[in-house]
Amino acid sequence: MRVVLPCRDGTLGAGSAAVQAREARPSALPRRVWGRRSSAVTTTTTTIAPEGRARLAASPASGWPTRRIALVVATLAAAAPLAALASERFLGFAPCALCLWQRWPYWAAVGIALAAAGLRSRALLGLAAAAVLVSGGIAALHVGVEQGWWPSPLPACAAATSAGAGGSVDDLLRSLAPRPNKPCDAPAYPVPGLPLSFAALNLLYALALGGAALHAAARTPTTTGRDARAA
Repeated sequence: MRVVLPCRDGTLGAGSAAVQAREARPSALPRRVWGRRSSAVTTTTTTIAPEGRARLAASPASGWPTRRIALVVATLAAAAPLAALASERFLGFAPCALCLWQRWPYWAAVGIALAAAGLRSRALLGLAAAAVLVSGGIAALHVGVEQGWWPSPLPACAAATSAGAGGSVDDLLRSLAPRPNKPCDAPAYPVPGLPLSFAALNLLYALALGGAALHAAARTPTTTGRDARAA
């Protein structure tokens, strides 16, 4: 044991420096302890903005956005009357009055579907699907006329006849008026060996396209904001 004697001036001797250092060492521990950084885990709550929710809803896993589906519907709706025109020009098929009436709803569906793509509107997409189904309804009427189930409501569906010598001037003018040169009750079969006329094929096509478009309009998520502009 080392004894430290006080000096004449009242200060400690040579061992005082070691004692002071030993006594000061415990006081340095709290400084190091309190000087440490806290390791507490911070929990961050993330709130998804509406734009982010729209992006998640429009992801490929949940389906295509309204704009893409509307463009597909417009393309497929335009394909039906264009195919009919091609059959007239290149295959020599003549349309009847009901055949011509079945094309107008398709052109209406094309315009409505393009508007739905521009406005990203599911309501307009459903309206385009309804227009396609209208063409299918006319096709069902045409199939019934071809099968003899009911007469055609259009007078232009009758075969064109030329006015004889005893015909009046009005009959002659009506015979010269532009009209389809094919009666509606005479079916035309575009595919050899397949007992489906143009009207029956259009009925199946319109039901498939209109039903798919109507289903997509009911289930397709819409996009808004920046994600809608990028879609």
